[in-house]
Amino acid sequence: MTAQEARCETMWRSLPDIFQLRIRQSVEHGIFSLTFYKSVSPDAFKDIKQTLLKLETLGYKTEYYEVDIEDVNAPYDITKDTKLIIKW
Repeated sequence: MTAQEARCETMWRSLPDIFQLRIRQSVEHGIFSLTFYKSVSPDAFKDIKQTLLKLETLGYKTEYYEVDIEDVNAPYDITKDTKLIIKW
């Protein structure tokens, strides 16, 4: 194993489990991206800056931003959410 391969493997294994699982599931189903919302998967957003750095180092493209929620029936009067899109 080269140093670069070892570095990539280490980065991958240090990602939170939810990212590893959802990326693998998406790949198995032929999907080239996935989306997370903080209101739905708050654990995915823990240490998000480090996670984004790792994903980008591994070659993933990420989009991370706040979105308005327009659904009048949104739970708990939530008007904003945080969205993460990962593409490969």
